[in-house]
Amino acid sequence: MNSPETADAADKRPTGSAATTTQTAGRSKPRLRALLTSFAFANLADGFTLVTLPLLAAETSRSALAVGTVAACRMVPWALLAPALGVFADRSALRAVLQGANLLRASSLVLVAVAVAGGWLNIPILAAGALLVGIGEVLYDVSAQTALPAIVSADELESANSKQTVLGELLNGMIGPALGGMIMAVSASWSLLSSAALYAMAILAAMRLPRLAAERSESVAGYLPSMLEGFRAIWRNPLLRVFMLMTAFGALTFAGWQPLFALFATDKDLVGLDSFHFGLVYSIGSLGGIALSVAAPRLIRWIPRVHMLTASQLLGGVFLALPVFVPTFLMASIALAGYSACVIMWNVITVSYRQRSVPRSILGRVNASYRALAWGLMPLGPLLGGAASSATDSVGNGLLALVVLSVSGALFLPAIYRHRHALASQIEVDHARD
Repeated sequence: MNSPETADAADKRPTGSAATTTQTAGRSKPRLRALLTSFAFANLADGFTLVTLPLLAAETSRSALAVGTVAACRMVPWALLAPALGVFADRSALRAVLQGANLLRASSLVLVAVAVAGGWLNIPILAAGALLVGIGEVLYDVSAQTALPAIVSADELESANSKQTVLGELLNGMIGPALGGMIMAVSASWSLLSSAALYAMAILAAMRLPRLAAERSESVAGYLPSMLEGFRAIWRNPLLRVFMLMTAFGALTFAGWQPLFALFATDKDLVGLDSFHFGLVYSIGSLGGIALSVAAPRLIRWIPRVHMLTASQLLGGVFLALPVFVPTFLMASIALAGYSACVIMWNVITVSYRQRSVPRSILGRVNASYRALAWGLMPLGPLLGGAASSATDSVGNGLLALVVLSVSGALFLPAIYRHRHALASQIEVDHARD
């Protein structure tokens, strides 16, 4: 697979080249530990804010529109600002971007905490705080993903991505929300300040990283063309293009499946879960994802990547359909755990391929543009699921309609098989040539 075209020969060197592998082999472990430590603190703080900001919005206003506005402000940077922020990450020293993103989030939460303590918190202030936290999240996540190929060698990418995924699932998906909710029950200000302190710890952990300077400087006048370069790089690379489209199908499906599943699972005539057991289903789901994240590097050594991607795509839809046919707590837990495992395996392989195949000089904008494209249709998911449920007067039928949408992504699998040799790591390619 040819790398996306860039302006000079140096930029055409893949991020996972043999030369890079040799240079980084002896330095990768302490640098990776520093990045993962920063990532852990930041994701724990993210988990706190996932609970604190919505609860604060609900306490400030009982309007569903107001609460939804705060939630939307947290996510809107991914849809509207990610490509521009990706260019910024490409033109900056990544260590500074990682630290600046967390400084922005910490400062925003401190200001919201001051507003809470002073008794003058309102929805506009909370929405502004959520927007700034969202901008910091985009900058940090894009930069952390972009930094990995500069820190570890090509054959270590799956392992490094698996470790990041474990930390994200454990801290952002499980421990963070639980601790954030407990502290929130005592004091909203303390929960906000605790999050800010964790972001500050992430800043300190990142000080152990090298500067990770940008490979190429560009003029401000070329900002818009640079943004478009990220989209063009995705579209010119057949595998990246297919991965993005299939990821979009999955994101759209799950965005619609979750709210319908909440109605289905809590219906006394169906699964009949109370709030505790409903939350427990999602915790078990996270555990399934964590277990596969740990096993992913070994599985990839034993099973060809293309087969793992195929299994993830096909089994994901099967897991989402299970609670409809067997509406029990056990089956709902298996469904979330299995689907989480499929998504994580898909992400580990596709993200590692993106990091290996895209030149580092444009990797930030490609990462950001990829997410913007893949997640851009997510708001349509709940609308499609709701429309299917209303048309058939059955929540279960709405869930199955979304399952069909998910499985239809398998139509792209032949394109992956045509380019399956490009999925091998650079180390494997070099051995094949020898």
